[in-house]
Amino acid sequence: MRTTAALATAVAALHVWVLAAHAGPHGLWLSAALLVMTAVCLKCALGLWRARSPRARRAELTAMLAISSAMALAHAALMLGLPGLGGAHAGHGAMVAGSAAGVPSSSLMMLALIPLEIVVAAAAAAALRRLALRQPVLSPDA
Repeated sequence: MRTTAALATAVAALHVWVLAAHAGPHGLWLSAALLVMTAVCLKCALGLWRARSPRARRAELTAMLAISSAMALAHAALMLGLPGLGGAHAGHGAMVAGSAAGVPSSSLMMLALIPLEIVVAAAAAAALRRLALRQPVLSPDA
């Protein structure tokens, strides 16, 4: 469980770096949404790290699974440039105008973040499965 929490924390830290590097091109609302989702991810990771009961672990893992899946979908939607989501990141060049030299474009960062979010979601799902297998199954006849 703590491995999943550590992985989620590392990915959240990467999101903070992406936000710092590309806050301007994302706009206020998209940056605020990314910041809120990152904060929720960190809250789940911290909650999972501290969770002692199976019920608390299940709740944190379920939230982590949901938020990581939502982040992967959001990044994919932005990469594809779906209408209403602030334009296509896929049209960006190798460098974003005004970004520091050596900072990859937001397209490359999002392309890297999508599989990382999927890995966090898969780790949360696997941890949920392990947690469910540890719980005794009560039959209706008992």
